[in-house]
Amino acid sequence: MKVMVVAACPFPAGRGSQLLVERTTLGLIRRGHDVEVVVPRFGDRARPDPFPLRRTGLPQLGRGIDSQPGFRRALDDAFLLAEALRHRPDVILGHNVEGGLVADLAARVLGVPSVYVRHSTFAQELAMTARSALLASRIGGRAERWAERLARSVVELAPHPRNGLTPKTEVIPPPLDPAEPRVEPGDGRTLYYEGNRDLYQNPAWLDAAHDAARGFDPRVQLRIGRSPRDRPTRADLALVPRSLPGGFPMKLLAYQVAGIPAVCVESGAPGMVDGEDAFVVPGAGSPRAFAQRVLEALADEPARRRVREQARRRALARNDPERVSRLLESVLVRACVEGDRSPPYIR
Repeated sequence: MKVMVVAACPFPAGRGSQLLVERTTLGLIRRGHDVEVVVPRFGDRARPDPFPLRRTGLPQLGRGIDSQPGFRRALDDAFLLAEALRHRPDVILGHNVEGGLVADLAARVLGVPSVYVRHSTFAQELAMTARSALLASRIGGRAERWAERLARSVVELAPHPRNGLTPKTEVIPPPLDPAEPRVEPGDGRTLYYEGNRDLYQNPAWLDAAHDAARGFDPRVQLRIGRSPRDRPTRADLALVPRSLPGGFPMKLLAYQVAGIPAVCVESGAPGMVDGEDAFVVPGAGSPRAFAQRVLEALADEPARRRVREQARRRALARNDPERVSRLLESVLVRACVEGDRSPPYIR
């Protein structure tokens, strides 16, 4: 198939959304599909392009790869739409709400199906960064509904299907990187967090967990890395405080493969089994509940050892990149078939 991928974020970068785009796209390329990737004009300069890119939009103009909402980002989205309309794919795959809407609109004009990959609950994420949370939530919610309504299929990231999904929603697990470098246990007092401190990541929960851990043992340290390049060679417990639903934290998957037992929140990391995949805080969690689970994990070295081994084994089977690429390929094929298109033979 001729597949177009629309990623409305600085690309490439060693962050969750960009890593998901990179790995799923590489999977489709390895499956033999002709994939064109439309992205903004800039990304992380320290990270090489993983495949040829169709770049468009404004120059970086001092912006970071965090790519906060704003007028220049909206202009980038308009450029992405114009670039997408210059091609004739069989199906368009749009990542996150903005990429999903661009993919949907281009697909309507070109007469092809679109597939929207949800990365988070955009309404809640937008409400956390806006001056008016209510207005932002309404705008974000409407954008989400349009992205879902216009798409032929919606992909949700989770280990397995759950109740309450719409008929057009397909569930696939996010793909891992099998070459993720291993991280060995430390001194029993080393916490690690990797990524940004945007509000949707619940950074205050990190501080609450660190303070509680230092009350348990003053020698506990919290190490923070911006990307996988900063990952330590030794760590005892990784922290994933994100509780925002609608996606799956790629950093948790990286921790599992690297061999760092992690504490996560059920709402933000759906489908994780407590005591096997991670130390899971029930429901939507709270700073206090997250800190308490960190204390419990720090105090139980045998449990950390068990999670380190079980989580890696389960992730390697469930999130195998070849398996995920086959699942995503089947979603795209069904979208084409239901759209009365005739894709070529699929290997």
